[in-house]
Amino acid sequence: MLRSIAAVVAGLIVSLALVMALSYLAGVVTGVEPTGPPTGAYFGLNLLGVAIAGVAGGATAVRLAPHTPHGHVWALAFVLLLVSLPAMFSAPSPVQPTWYHVAVSVLGPVSVLVGGLIIARQRGEV
Repeated sequence: MLRSIAAVVAGLIVSLALVMALSYLAGVVTGVEPTGPPTGAYFGLNLLGVAIAGVAGGATAVRLAPHTPHGHVWALAFVLLLVSLPAMFSAPSPVQPTWYHVAVSVLGPVSVLVGGLIIARQRGEV
């Protein structure tokens, strides 16, 4: 039981840490200042970062799962969805498009499932 919880928590930590790091890098690459308005290029790179982070988090959860890797990756996807719900239903920021929070809230869990599926297939568990 503890190893199962650790697998999901580790996947969550990997996902969130990568989102923060890749979001920062997206700002550096596009020249967007932390207090400045984001650009379309920043949003695109940030969404790519969310997808990469989700795949890495899902892969981490499956690799650490003691059994039923699909259950662990679904649990992680559900946790990420729960974490993103407040942002998805909050009032949109004046500097972000209204679709952005919904896109991040959907892309994160879906990419977790993709990452988990990739690793499960490599291990012959699908």
